[in-house]
Amino acid sequence: MTPPVLRTIVPCQRITSSGDRPPYSLHDVTFTIRLDQSPENIRLTFALFFAYTESIFPGHFHLRVYDGIGGRCSFMSPDIPAGIHEDATTVFGQPIEFEDIAFPSPGQYSIHVYWQSQDLGCTYLEVKVSGD
Repeated sequence: MTPPVLRTIVPCQRITSSGDRPPYSLHDVTFTIRLDQSPENIRLTFALFFAYTESIFPGHFHLRVYDGIGGRCSFMSPDIPAGIHEDATTVFGQPIEFEDIAFPSPGQYSIHVYWQSQDLGCTYLEVKVSGD
């Protein structure tokens, strides 16, 4: 079974729409989150938008957050059902909101999108303390 093709991954502070369907508005797109101080356990609320095509088979996505670049997995999302369409060129947008996700310390994290168990791609999010 051929997996969907991941087209883009965009981290932001929040995502809104005028209903349950597109178009989506991505607010405060960022690849760096700045903290006022360095707490021992960082807990963040943010959103992620990813777009994909060629979703012609049933299945699901899930997301994983890794410490550093490909280090220890610090978070794994529940399964996210994939949209299915007969036309492989249809672009699907998938908004995801995360609340109270733990990050062990300031640093760089990779956020990966998986189809079933296959890694389709990733983006990076940097957690910094103000002044760094």
